[in-house]
Amino acid sequence: MRKVGAGVLALLVAVGAGFGVVGAATPGWATPQSTPTPSAGGWHNPFCPATLRADPWDTAAGAWSDRPQANAIVAIHTYEAARLLDADVVLVTASSAYRAKLRKVALTRKGGVGWSGPILITIPSTQAVRYVFLDTVALGGGAPYQCPTWVQVMQACHACTQPNRPRSPTATIAARFDQALPPLTCGKPYIQARALHALSPLTGFYGFRPRTAKVEVFIDSDGLLVKARVWKSSGIKGIDYAALGVAEAARYVPARFLCTPVVSNYLVVLDYTGR
Repeated sequence: MRKVGAGVLALLVAVGAGFGVVGAATPGWATPQSTPTPSAGGWHNPFCPATLRADPWDTAAGAWSDRPQANAIVAIHTYEAARLLDADVVLVTASSAYRAKLRKVALTRKGGVGWSGPILITIPSTQAVRYVFLDTVALGGGAPYQCPTWVQVMQACHACTQPNRPRSPTATIAARFDQALPPLTCGKPYIQARALHALSPLTGFYGFRPRTAKVEVFIDSDGLLVKARVWKSSGIKGIDYAALGVAEAARYVPARFLCTPVVSNYLVVLDYTGR
């Protein structure tokens, strides 16, 4: 799997993830969604020993936001057996990149996962944070691990305004200006991965009731499938296995960040229409 280093501004070598959505027979792309939270059964990030999630925070109101804001709340989790975490987090606006250094962050174990808890990262700008990712990660005082670029697209955190919203930040860290972004020749800062061709519809007979299986696929920067898993079951094992087969057999075009191919994940949504 190719890693991305100096070709993305010499700083963008990291994690963070949004994923697109493709239908069974029509490759239509939906708005990126947040990285799915790992279940108690567990799945390991195939690109890095830790995974990051970021949501918007309204500093003026001191609350989670249902629309993108200038600052971001991040939480990092890992399945590795470690109690402390060091990480460099990069936040990107429309014109600049900022870096936050997290040091000796305590991890709380829950369901086999080590969680950092929500950390507020502020930037010295009124521009909204658009993209977030991990640059390096070190667990338990070990050597830093440079992760492949895995970008999370910032979005409104609608769930954060609900009664079961996440906890407020447990710490605040100020990010520092790292560098200005160069002009882009490819038109968009982030372009989602996609299937190279329309995916085959599910075949076979699994009853008369329509069902949907959602498969999360992990694609490296060469467009090669690294891993696939059923993210949401259809309720029928045969449909789930068929959906996995379609996703694993497909060919992909990698995501691009700042005009450079990067690793990513997204959901393949496959429908069984019933008969």
